[in-house]
Amino acid sequence: MCGILCSITNAESNTTCSCIDQSDFFLHNRGPDLHDITQVLLNKWNVSLLGYVLWLQGKNPVNQPVHENDQYMLFNGDIFGGELIQDETRLNEGDTLPLFNALIKSQSILSSLKQLNGPYAIVYLDKNKLYFARDHYGRRSLLISNHNNHLVISSVLKRNLNYKCIEIPPIGLFHIDLDQDSLEINVEPWNIPSNLIQKAIQEMEQLNLKINVNYDNYVPLTILHKELDSQLSMLDVLLNNTKEESFEKLLNDIYWQTRVIKLKDLLQEAVHIRVITQPKHCKNTIGILFSGGLDCTILAVLAHKCLPLSTEIHLFNVAFEKNNVNNFDTPDRKTAIESLKELSSIYPERKWKFFEINILQTELQEQCSKHITHLINPLSSILDDSLGCAVWFASRGCSEEEKSPCRLLLVGMGADELFGGYTRHRNAFRRGGWIRLSEELANDWNNLPHRNLARDDRVISDHSRQTRTPYLDESVVKYVSSLPTWDKCYLSDKLPSGVGDKLLLRLLAYHLGLRNVPFFPKRALQFGSRIANSKENAKDISYRLQNFV
Repeated sequence: MCGILCSITNAESNTTCSCIDQSDFFLHNRGPDLHDITQVLLNKWNVSLLGYVLWLQGKNPVNQPVHENDQYMLFNGDIFGGELIQDETRLNEGDTLPLFNALIKSQSILSSLKQLNGPYAIVYLDKNKLYFARDHYGRRSLLISNHNNHLVISSVLKRNLNYKCIEIPPIGLFHIDLDQDSLEINVEPWNIPSNLIQKAIQEMEQLNLKINVNYDNYVPLTILHKELDSQLSMLDVLLNNTKEESFEKLLNDIYWQTRVIKLKDLLQEAVHIRVITQPKHCKNTIGILFSGGLDCTILAVLAHKCLPLSTEIHLFNVAFEKNNVNNFDTPDRKTAIESLKELSSIYPERKWKFFEINILQTELQEQCSKHITHLINPLSSILDDSLGCAVWFASRGCSEEEKSPCRLLLVGMGADELFGGYTRHRNAFRRGGWIRLSEELANDWNNLPHRNLARDDRVISDHSRQTRTPYLDESVVKYVSSLPTWDKCYLSDKLPSGVGDKLLLRLLAYHLGLRNVPFFPKRALQFGSRIANSKENAKDISYRLQNFV
């Protein structure tokens, strides 16, 4: 994992890259093990490449930017599979150098990147052409700023009124021809819905960037609605039995049993590859953002199943002071303690270490205005403030007694979008049945990269920890997306919260031996941790993020 930055300035001007100095502290936090800078003069352009490395893969750390002759690469990501690099090579050598060598030999950078499984943000300079991209789910942060013909591409940029920036949309492979006198940006899009491409281009043009789209290799993605089939009637058991009886009957049915076991196998492999890929000096600990809810508790069980008992699993649970009363008995704290008791009962041989992370209002205000605001940049809503601060404090992993040394942090991002976990999904089903719900799930999935993945990457990586998201594994996503909507959730108003929403995931939890967790209702982090005020409009601008120091 790395903090990366690429700056392009006119070689004949006196433009200085002040944003490099301003953002250096945040980039260093992302990659404290190694760092380097390389400057390349191309035609009339001065290109600066900065890399800050957090060692997570391979037997030895690799400094960045990596280069050979007139090719350079900055890579912030993890390759967990795909056809471009052999698994044995990746596990022994890491992913940075094998990827660089593959791109050097590649006839098509776009085709090569499409073969990668895993989160990444990349900047690749091939002679006079600069490529940059985020993976098509947008799991890693990469920002772009354009100020006085000075282009900056970076993992994080300090909030500055003089430098407006946006998150580079994960819509395809961008490239700039540095033989030209102007910095026109070309993009070859991934195979995603065409409306997302147009929306992203309009946003980038607000930075006075000229964007050209090449549709030669583009295949538009369309939503296909499957017809109802006879298995839908099997869900009637949910309406006519207790919760436990319903789940027992569904899991004894071969149709549901097959789907649950397939999901378990895919998620287990996704967790396994994410927890074994780390250097020796941090192999004895992994962390999990732990509200005690369904998504994170499943990850805890699967992590237990693939880790030696000598590895500690650290569960990070955050709670915020309310009304200046030193009380941290929040809804998520209560749920997490219940879930921990169940984990300890089922797997007493595992050393579960629970981190009660208690945050006073004074510390929240200070850290937000001085530090977290720059990580959340360019976002500025109350919702981004609440979630960004909650995730930053939680992933810091500091209780009153100790700070966790783990470098890997498993998080449950993507589960609600895949399995129908939000109230708006229930509302969509109420308004328009299965077709409207399918459309809402598809919209949620398509908007996921633009909502929170890059933000959470920035705030978690600030603690020199790497976010790993098993629910967003390509194989998991491909399988779940192939299922009809009623295999993922059953959002009838006749069912209480905690039964039909994320039904397939709840069945998996029950199949894994959990008996309380499968029926916990969905609770948003900002309310479960008590950081947010439910009376505020989540879309409004946050005063804490605007009054930064």
